[in-house]
Amino acid sequence: MRLRLRPRNEADLTTVCRPCVSRTKTVMIDDACSYEQILLVKAAEADAEAKYLSGVGVARQRKAIVDGLRDSIAHFASNVEGAAPKDVIDLLLLTQYFDMLKEVGNHPQTNTIFLPSDSGGTAGGIRDGVLQASASAKMAR
Repeated sequence: MRLRLRPRNEADLTTVCRPCVSRTKTVMIDDACSYEQILLVKAAEADAEAKYLSGVGVARQRKAIVDGLRDSIAHFASNVEGAAPKDVIDLLLLTQYFDMLKEVGNHPQTNTIFLPSDSGGTAGGIRDGVLQASASAKMAR
């Protein structure tokens, strides 16, 4: 029975016989490459799992929002006579729109141009919106 010594690092190579040194270095290089490859694969698997779990979290959040809206609409429609679910949805959308306008207006560095959606020509509406925005910016100074 022959006992084979495997060096732990480059310094241990000097204790191994000369013919085995080149073969052992090759094995060490192969082991290092395999180790790096395993690390890359494991990192990619961890990243994929993190993205999957993030997607699951977003899906649960959206489901909770929809469930809450459904409950709110049903509660409002049952407590207010003559209110249809569509009226409640319109009221919620209008409230969200006004909240968004308030948030945009609260930031002094916001550069936002509101364009009318019913303008005759798109290019003309954009031009008019840009001109109105630049005129209001000059007046604000």
